[in-house]
Amino acid sequence: MDTKVHNEPKLTCLPNGVTVATLQAKEHQSVAMAVWARVGLRHESPEQSGISHFLEHILFKGSQKRTSWQISAAVEGHGGDINAQTAEEWTGFYALSPAHCWRKIADVLIEMVACPRISDESVEIERGVILDEIRMCNDDTEQRAWELLNGVFWENSSLRLPISGTIESVSRITAADLRAYHQKYYGGKNLLLTAVGPVKHESFVGIAGRYLANLGGGERSLSPGALPNAGPVLTFEPKPTEQVQVSAAYPIPGYLSEERYPLAILQVILGGNFCSRLNQELRERRGWCYHAGAGLHQLSDAGMLHLTLGVEPANLLECLRALRKILLRLAEKGCSAAEVRRASEYLIGSAELSLERSTVRNSRLAHSIMAFGRYIPDEEWRQKLRAVTVPDVQAVAQRYLVFQNFKLALVGPEIPQKQIRKLFFGDAPVSWANPVFAQNKPNSYEKLVINY
Repeated sequence: MDTKVHNEPKLTCLPNGVTVATLQAKEHQSVAMAVWARVGLRHESPEQSGISHFLEHILFKGSQKRTSWQISAAVEGHGGDINAQTAEEWTGFYALSPAHCWRKIADVLIEMVACPRISDESVEIERGVILDEIRMCNDDTEQRAWELLNGVFWENSSLRLPISGTIESVSRITAADLRAYHQKYYGGKNLLLTAVGPVKHESFVGIAGRYLANLGGGERSLSPGALPNAGPVLTFEPKPTEQVQVSAAYPIPGYLSEERYPLAILQVILGGNFCSRLNQELRERRGWCYHAGAGLHQLSDAGMLHLTLGVEPANLLECLRALRKILLRLAEKGCSAAEVRRASEYLIGSAELSLERSTVRNSRLAHSIMAFGRYIPDEEWRQKLRAVTVPDVQAVAQRYLVFQNFKLALVGPEIPQKQIRKLFFGDAPVSWANPVFAQNKPNSYEKLVINY
């Protein structure tokens, strides 16, 4: 792939601190654009859990210039797409437009985020939508296992709660709360606008300035205590399903650490693709599960190496025994040079293929600026990945694949918690604790804190 066409982005800072970044990419027939607010789950208080996600929803209910229908019609009428996402440290509103009409859609997107019309009526309507979304996620056993895991992994932080909030917290958020939250966080240095495609930087800056130049706000303060919970944890929720969903994690450093490169390769070797050890052992050789995978979920200052699998209850214990052996073998004996090289080229190749999409390049541009304060050229991360050695991967495996820090969550029927506890944690004493967000679900779940 010819990377020379991927030039450097242009950046402009408005007088109030709003940053505008564009990357010229004339080879695309589309323009991907987004407005990013550096606020998310970890900024919330427990009493207002889910307010970032609620505001994400409510901004689509209408602006000073357009109704909700007019926002959608203005974008979809040109074949475009408009959507949003809330994460732990940011909230993003993005649109994809045909190249010939990107200015019109940029006007719709930016005005929608900057000039919302937040009424009591629209808040009550959207509250019902969000509560239904929470219930839908609770019915998704894989999502439920992920939320249970987060509930014990980040136990001393707002990160322990679902991004969508709880039924209790969402039920008490008011229109006044949302207006205050928007005024506090959506402005100034807290906002970043990005666009990738055949876009003119000066024109994009002009549209941004029209709606954002006079916005104040932009306060940022990370919530305290955002480190992973110390010690191993086993948590489970009985549920009458066909499969048991397993979600597990080890604490690792955040994305600002240089260890992110060997950790990325470790993740691929463990469960990042079809050639990975988890897929080859649990699916190809044993036929125990359809999916077994691993991924990195990293914030600025902390993160997790996350493992997922779904398995028939009758095969659960054997599958977990095999999982334990894979983890121990990787920590104790490491991996081969061939595995490291294959994982490195997999990461590089898949990233290069994704760069054919303007939406992916726009997200990479934004995340690079928000995370590192600068644009990271493609060649830089290629060199970093190819420089990772077998000892580098072995070092992070030995440092972080430690069962004394292992967190394990299961959702499904017939969960043999005593056998699972003994398998991973031996005869360590156990203390019991109550769930932190059980109001999301009528079924209770139980947590075992293993004390070494």
